[in-house]
Amino acid sequence: MPKTKNTQNTTVSFWNSVKTKLIAVMMIICIVPMAISLTISTENSVAQAVKDAQEKGLQRAQIVENEFQTIFLQNVRVMEAISHSREIKDFILDSDHKDLDRIQQYLITLNEHLRDGNDIIVEEASGQQLVRTSGTLVNVADREFFQEALTGKEVISDVLISKSTGLKVVILAIPIKDLENNKVIGVVQKSYDLSFLHEFLAGTVDEAAKEESFILDREGNLIAHSGYELKPEDEAPNYSNLPFFSDQKTDGNYITQFEGKKSLMGFQKEEQTGWIVVSAVDYNKTIASAKRSANLTVVIGIIMLIIAIGISLTMANSFTKPLHLLNACMSLLAVGSFRQIEQYTGRKDEFGEIIRNTNSVIDKLSGIIQNIKNSTAAVNNSSEDVAETANQISQASESVATAVQDISSGAAQQASEIDEVTENVNRISEANQKVQSNTQTLTSLASDMQKESSVSSENLTSLQHSSEKMSESILQIAEKVGATSVAVENINSKVEEIASIANQTNLLSLNASIEAARAGEAGRGFAVVAEEISTLADNSKNLASVIRSEMDILLSKSSSAVEMSDAVRKENERQQDIISSTVQSVKDMIDDISSTAASARSIETEVDGCINANGVVSNAMSSLSSVSQENAGSAENTGASVEELFATATTLAESADALKEISDQLNHEMAFFR
Repeated sequence: MPKTKNTQNTTVSFWNSVKTKLIAVMMIICIVPMAISLTISTENSVAQAVKDAQEKGLQRAQIVENEFQTIFLQNVRVMEAISHSREIKDFILDSDHKDLDRIQQYLITLNEHLRDGNDIIVEEASGQQLVRTSGTLVNVADREFFQEALTGKEVISDVLISKSTGLKVVILAIPIKDLENNKVIGVVQKSYDLSFLHEFLAGTVDEAAKEESFILDREGNLIAHSGYELKPEDEAPNYSNLPFFSDQKTDGNYITQFEGKKSLMGFQKEEQTGWIVVSAVDYNKTIASAKRSANLTVVIGIIMLIIAIGISLTMANSFTKPLHLLNACMSLLAVGSFRQIEQYTGRKDEFGEIIRNTNSVIDKLSGIIQNIKNSTAAVNNSSEDVAETANQISQASESVATAVQDISSGAAQQASEIDEVTENVNRISEANQKVQSNTQTLTSLASDMQKESSVSSENLTSLQHSSEKMSESILQIAEKVGATSVAVENINSKVEEIASIANQTNLLSLNASIEAARAGEAGRGFAVVAEEISTLADNSKNLASVIRSEMDILLSKSSSAVEMSDAVRKENERQQDIISSTVQSVKDMIDDISSTAASARSIETEVDGCINANGVVSNAMSSLSSVSQENAGSAENTGASVEELFATATTLAESADALKEISDQLNHEMAFFR
């Protein structure tokens, strides 16, 4: 039997194809969660990187502030120790300042202990510097920090230009009070070169990571920066416009534009000085690692997407190719062509079972149709033979009837014309010879007709058995097609389960959306995910509906095949009834032919008697009348038998013609199948 080739001829458009929809749904299932996860992962990575940088910046600012505070407190304690020293107070009150060298050495020793390279200076109440660890003595009476220190306060100045060194400095001034009246008699001060703070800050940052630290005074002026050293002639930048400067908090983080670039800033306010220690890092540098991770994730996602496309295409082909083959097979069957499917017969799933059942149905149906064609051809040939034989019997019967009529007429004349017997004996002899010849011919024809009738009976019996087998095969076809319908209904039930799952998923996504709405702003992202899940559920439901429609079409075609097989079965049952009737008629005809043969033999015997009688007619004239009566009776019996034979032959011819018409009609119907 020819095999159905793997063709893709179909009237379904590309966008309506199950294959396209399967691939689209799988792509959506892959892309949407991947896009959501990539977006969330990227946002989380960037947020975590920013958070880590902010925490690190704040910690670095706190570390700088703590180290600076440690140095500052150490200097304050030393300066306070100097301000409380009796020797220093006596030195200030001594107008001759006789212990200058000893006091200077004392200050140098203390300063070496601090190891910062900055000078310690002692001034009297007039502002005149009395002693210092190094440098030229000057008068600082006009300095604001000095005037404020005379009021009894410990003072840290803003950025100043040192009168003795010409460098930018900040000054710590501690009042020196008389022990007796607690009156301020002088001031001890220590100047801090800002280059010292620059070196201090530079050691706290990682320049490769684009980190920087700086200190601002109470007015927002830059005191020191880790990246560069302020020169005396440079005007200190003012950063009072930065958000943390006006912040009431003592520490915190900000993302802001700084020196033309986006930066992450952590700040810490020093309580005693009012200075602000700031740690800054380049925002883009901070999130660069997160972006690289996100880009790597995108590349991996694209690779996974390509793999998903390949898997989707493979799965879609595994679903649609068997459907295309089934469609091609059913299309050929619809035009009467039997083609089996040679692919996918070894599959273990429902498609493999459907293809195997379809091939089995096609094989059974093809065999049945071929048997019907063969049986029909045999019936057609037998009916033609029976019709021809019946016509011959009819013609022979007519000849016998004529002969019997002649015999009857001769017997009647013999009874009325006894006197003419002698001269008519020769005529009777000739007539008897003709009757004998005709009787022999009739006997031979009856024997031939009996043989042909027996052959026709056997052929009809074979046709009857073939028709019964065909009925059984048609029932098997109906069972196989029914099995196919059951498989399709099983697939439809699975599709209904998919649709049910999609409805439940849609309901869950609706509940998730409601909960997300209750959560407010915090649930917005989850609401988006719930909406995407709802969309996927709707798409799955729509796809299930499309698959259900395709399966309904297949079920409809299976139902049509069942109806066709039922119609063939009914036609075959009608043919069986006709064949049974024909078989019975042929049996009756055989019985009648047997009777005709017996009658012909009887006629032959009687004719032999007539011939014998003619031999002794001259010696038995006295018995001629009785012989004539016997001949007349035999002629009447023979005439009746011949009439009955003629009627039987006519019936047989009509039955043969009817059988031939049925055979021709069945041949015409079977011509549909190729």
